Amino acid sequence: DVYNTALSMYLLKKGEWSIPKKDMTNNFSQRALDYIYGEVFDCKYMKKLWSKQISFVKIEYPLPAIKEGNTLTNWESECYGLIFFALLQNQHWDGALQLLATGYVGIHHILIGCVIVEDEINKGKAEKLLKEKLKRIQKALTDKAISITSYIYEADKKNKSQKEKKGTKTCTDCSADKKWSHAERLLLNHGYLRDAINTENVAYLESGPVKKILRKTFYGKEEVNRQTTLCFIALAAVHMIVLPLLMINMEARPLHWFFKKYKLHYMKVYIHMLGFLSLLVAYANMLLFDYRVDGITGTDYFIMLWMASFFVDETNQIIVAVIRGKWNDYSIDWWNLLDWLMIALYTTGMILKTGEGSGFQITSKLFLVVTFTALCTRLLHLTCMTEFLGRKMVINRKMIKDTSAFMIIITIIMLWYSVSFYALLYPNSDFSWKQMEKILRNGYWMLFGDLNIDATDLECTHNKTIYDRGILQRCPSDLGVYVTPYLKAFYGLLAVVLLLNLLIAMYR
Repeated sequence: DVYNTALSMYLLKKGEWSIPKKDMTNNFSQRALDYIYGEVFDCKYMKKLWSKQISFVKIEYPLPAIKEGNTLTNWESECYGLIFFALLQNQHWDGALQLLATGYVGIHHILIGCVIVEDEINKGKAEKLLKEKLKRIQKALTDKAISITSYIYEADKKNKSQKEKKGTKTCTDCSADKKWSHAERLLLNHGYLRDAINTENVAYLESGPVKKILRKTFYGKEEVNRQTTLCFIALAAVHMIVLPLLMINMEARPLHWFFKKYKLHYMKVYIHMLGFLSLLVAYANMLLFDYRVDGITGTDYFIMLWMASFFVDETNQIIVAVIRGKWNDYSIDWWNLLDWLMIALYTTGMILKTGEGSGFQITSKLFLVVTFTALCTRLLHLTCMTEFLGRKMVINRKMIKDTSAFMIIITIIMLWYSVSFYALLYPNSDFSWKQMEKILRNGYWMLFGDLNIDATDLECTHNKTIYDRGILQRCPSDLGVYVTPYLKAFYGLLAVVLLLNLLIAMYR
């Protein structure tokens, strides 16, 4: 075994391996990695190797599990994938392609292998010819992952059609319409779709087989046309009528068809989104036209019923998460935290609404307005599940991440200008929160084109008593009147012209 492993790894490194798949009866030993890396593949070396791989750090790719004696826990299942990684990391490109041709390397390791190749492409040391070769290798890896996915999906379709022709169903197939196909389970349950998203493999995500599988899972059909869209709209319109009938009997022939349609993921999201939209409309109506401090209206009862359903749903999610041992995943999900925050804010707002006095009512209104903001944010999250708006939301989220560093720069420059501008015009001002708002207002609104050029030409006074009472504006200092126009011109050039246009160019 040691000789076979050493010889095979030597041939792979040379790119001269020609052992057919039918002759590969046993897995290689873990020493195969030692032969490729040229060092003992233990825990210490593996951590060092993973930390140097830029793509692994970026996607937070986990280390393989190791038990005592530096033995990989899942070697039997990850053998060929780890050997594939080793060949790519040591730039044995031909050997990696030869191992890939055997069919033993799974989709997961192929997608991760693509980002290893991407790291080599992005290195400045790579020559032009080498980069072109690496791009061809990367495309070959992606095409292989797509072909495997397509083959599995077509095999599932063929198997299903054969069973339908024979008209025979085993006990395990009696609920076939409720079960996912093997291709769907690989993409969704086994995490291949998540791997493609994490590695940003757009070619795989945009491929025909993957789109068909996802549409089949989400819409119930491989292609979505106008007829399908009209069907979904009609199903949503009659949902409240059909739902009581389904609660009584869902096995009858016409009702079973409705049951299968309502079980589709798209219909669940669509109906949930419509319900959420009705809640937003009712909530906006309550804030604008039906807000009473002396009692509870019908709109309030409708909203409270919705909030109670949110509370029951979130409580159920906590119970399920605890039972399945996934409490940590639930607790670190920002959307779950937002749901609980939304429930807490609304409850607090309604309790404060029962208090007497303007202070309680003002605080209650503020809490309810913040709750409305959280509801709108939640609706935006739901739109991520739609094919049309989902991409835009992902782009916006990435833009916000890219903008955060830029906003820090803008904020520092805005503070510099606002403080300098006000200090030159109105020295020795009295401290107050209203004064702080005045100081920052000029620099902030200039970013949006409000230059306020005539601010120093208004009727004013030097009498502190008069301008403290707000009768007239305080007169600026002579130095400020002379210097601030130049300061404003420089700030406009720096912040408005240069930095904002740089931000636009960065987005493009």
